[in-house]
Amino acid sequence: MDTRHLQCFKAVAENLNFTKAAYQLCLTPSAVSRQIAALEEELGVRLFDRAPNAVRFTAEGAHFQAGLGGVLNAYEALVASTRSLRTGRAMSLEIGFLGGVEKRLLPRLVRRLRERHPGLALRMDRFDLVPLSLALARGEVDVAFTLGLSLPEASGLRSRLLFRERLVVLMSPEHPLAGRTALRFEDLRGETFLDLEHPLNAPANDLLVDICTRRGFRPRIGQRYHNLDSLVMAIESGVGIGVFPKYRGDENKGERLTYVALEGPECTTDYVVAWRLEHGNPVLGDFLRELGIRA
Repeated sequence: MDTRHLQCFKAVAENLNFTKAAYQLCLTPSAVSRQIAALEEELGVRLFDRAPNAVRFTAEGAHFQAGLGGVLNAYEALVASTRSLRTGRAMSLEIGFLGGVEKRLLPRLVRRLRERHPGLALRMDRFDLVPLSLALARGEVDVAFTLGLSLPEASGLRSRLLFRERLVVLMSPEHPLAGRTALRFEDLRGETFLDLEHPLNAPANDLLVDICTRRGFRPRIGQRYHNLDSLVMAIESGVGIGVFPKYRGDENKGERLTYVALEGPECTTDYVVAWRLEHGNPVLGDFLRELGIRA
């Protein structure tokens, strides 16, 4: 039995909604439906009753769901312990983060995790947005604290919302909009936007264009940069403006940069914790449970 089928079942069971399950798994709803259909075919039973506006367990689905959590956790722990015997490696966890907001979460989480695993080999690294998403997808980090819009679609990643962060417009203090107390996306018509390069299949590539299009204009993207430092320097130089989560604005605000908060619909971004769907690391499971997530 393919463990991907089981992970998809688990996500649908948690949400009772194929669209929400797909978002959680970083897949499309049709891909989740195919995985569930394959699982039902293998078991020879129907697991869910699907209606236009509702998803419900069948009796067989409720029974399967009741026993699945322990099976998945035991399987992941067994895989990790078997691999550690072969390689002789101690249990380890590699955490990637963006910087700026993790201080609200990480110190407490790491302290508790080390109490449970005294011999844990723990590494924490700060990344820019795009390199962090790529490192997670390649397995170079076990878990990432990042923005949901940066995660590649259909990449075998899973994520959970932690909180939503206000978007702000970062600009030079000499910019004509710098004196405003608040802005709406409509106020940015005609501005030159600067942005980071994202993985080609990441939602971030189309997000700004989609938001502005819904407001009656297409944004002018001046340039996309490989790293945040280059992007911020270009904004300082008056090349254009950038739309960022507020914590990035707080980090960079000073004599040469300021920001104005965006107000109205679609003016927040999701800050998430993300991990690979098939990770096989029991320490990661413990870490996620500290966040209230059963993965």
